[in-house]
Amino acid sequence: MEKKRDMIEGIGRVWLLLRRFGRKKISELDTGLTFDQMLVLFTLYNNEGMKIGDIADLTDRDRTTTSRMISGLEKKNLILRVPGHDDNRQKLIYLTRSAKDLLEGLEPLKKEFERTMFKGIKKADMDKVAKMLNKVADNLE
Repeated sequence: MEKKRDMIEGIGRVWLLLRRFGRKKISELDTGLTFDQMLVLFTLYNNEGMKIGDIADLTDRDRTTTSRMISGLEKKNLILRVPGHDDNRQKLIYLTRSAKDLLEGLEPLKKEFERTMFKGIKKADMDKVAKMLNKVADNLE
């Protein structure tokens, strides 16, 4: 039972430290964007053309907060709302060229983050942990 508790505590600790590290690094960039706004941009970078509800689900935010965040990013010319294919009332969210340039410019930060996070961990161990974490995630879905 203690191993399970250690794993749960470890996952929680990593999550908190990831957010803390991310917030610190993003604040150092002086982009005028919050960690949560950057999370939305990174989510869209990998999944353009999403609905607000889907973005909310992926970023674990409620729909109202996500909608407000999208409006703020739109005012900063970082995202576009485009009418849906089947329903003009439904808006799909896309990144602007400015947002893509911003995110692509963060590649060195991403590499630094990965080096810091995985320092001293063997590839075989990473593979095992990744497999285990994906199994845990599957169990929780």
